[in-house]
Amino acid sequence: MMVAVSRGKSLGEAVEGAVAGLDFERVRREYWEQNEFVFLERFLPPAVVAERLVPQVERLRSDVHRSYLPRFKKGGSVSAYTLSEKAPEFLELYRSPAFISFLSRLVDARLTLRPKNDPHACALYFYTEPTSMAIFNGDKLWHSITPLGNGEERVSLTLEYVTNPEMPPLKRLFSNMKDAFAYFGVRTLLRRRR
Repeated sequence: MMVAVSRGKSLGEAVEGAVAGLDFERVRREYWEQNEFVFLERFLPPAVVAERLVPQVERLRSDVHRSYLPRFKKGGSVSAYTLSEKAPEFLELYRSPAFISFLSRLVDARLTLRPKNDPHACALYFYTEPTSMAIFNGDKLWHSITPLGNGEERVSLTLEYVTNPEMPPLKRLFSNMKDAFAYFGVRTLLRRRR
């Protein structure tokens, strides 16, 4: 699937074109057959990624918060707050009505954006050192960033949606502490999105 991209086209329009170009029934079947997992190779055309997203990643390098938790995570993170201020095209992708509608149809649930005070809603994760790895236990599957070799780098964009944006106070406190110490730093937690 390739979508023509012009410099005047918004990222939202590129996402709409990418969604329209999918064989939805095939993607949906694969998603459910693979225990609620699907890999969409080149979902966005390489030109969109190269022209719209990679330059923003480069501008964010000085904003990466590095953290190391033995056996869990060694990498850097850029929160949704920073993306909102310095790289809003990532939030345009995250908030795309076409993309949210596609995901909702795919998972058979009405998805919504995470609360504005959640730094994980849309975030970048930088893995730049050899053997960097992150492992998470999601609701349905284990996933990870595979170890890097010498001279390799990987930047992962995560877009998180929920079916219910409410979070009990104790879980919110735990989430905030995890964010402060494992991902984005205490300053980010204190700053919050304006």
